[in-house]
Amino acid sequence: MEEASNSIPRRSEKDRGWAWIISLGATLHVFILIGTAKSFGLFFVEFLWFYDTNSSILSGMLAAQTLTVSLSSLFVLNIGSKLLGNRKLIIIGGFISFSGYLLSAFSPNIGVLVLSQSVLYGVGCACTTGPVFVVLNYYFEKHLGFANSFAYVGGSVGKSCMACDYKETFR
Repeated sequence: MEEASNSIPRRSEKDRGWAWIISLGATLHVFILIGTAKSFGLFFVEFLWFYDTNSSILSGMLAAQTLTVSLSSLFVLNIGSKLLGNRKLIIIGGFISFSGYLLSAFSPNIGVLVLSQSVLYGVGCACTTGPVFVVLNYYFEKHLGFANSFAYVGGSVGKSCMACDYKETFR
């Protein structure tokens, strides 16, 4: 608990300097998260073709991912943030999400893909998404509304841009 009090910026440091870098990081997080989620239909078609599977298994993967994020968030946001702190939780979640995507890229069969996308990526999202917005509260006071809006704009831009990028990648 001592580390958490040391990591909160002083009042004079809020809304300046490093806070805007944190806001940019939150924006990029939401850009990638929402952009990839809204573009999943492109992956869906590719997964059907590559793994020669049916759509019910892939739909079940998405349902399992949503369930994993929801259940993991209960524990992560209540227990994990108190034990580890939000910064460490975001870093750990980033590595878990990266591991899930890396394993998905090299998955030999649909079972490994379901495990990596639903469990690993789901837990990683639970570790990052909530704490990213909590951290904005530590760094902003006067411009908190703008910082949150800037992060959410990242999601809107992400869902517009990422689909085009993925479509070009799959060609």
